[in-house]
Amino acid sequence: MSIATPLALRFLLTLPPALWMLLACGCTAPAPQETSAGKPVLRVGVTSELAPMIFKEGGRQTGMEAELAQMLAESCGRTVKFVEVPWDKQIDALLAGKTDIIMSSMTITTPRAMRVNFVSPYLRAGQVS
Repeated sequence: MSIATPLALRFLLTLPPALWMLLACGCTAPAPQETSAGKPVLRVGVTSELAPMIFKEGGRQTGMEAELAQMLAESCGRTVKFVEVPWDKQIDALLAGKTDIIMSSMTITTPRAMRVNFVSPYLRAGQVS
């Protein structure tokens, strides 16, 4: 699995989490369009049917990718806004600027990599596409 990002976020997301903390005061990601509680928002595209990676429990997003999104946003001084997107529309939403990143167990394939940039995989699974 990997996180699909527009080119501007690729550099940031390839850094180990320890380095994210060093960048917390000056992330190089694109200027956010929204703010929440005085902080810029990181819009995370999710399809909430992919337990244990990302799913809804008690009306809120949870799972490994939800936690990764929270850590990433905190390290950049942002708040997370999970944006529900149907699986087959994730890349379109990213390219249209409706989301800043995709965190929904998206694997790296050649056709997808021709449309968006991926960070290094954080999980390898055998029978996933």
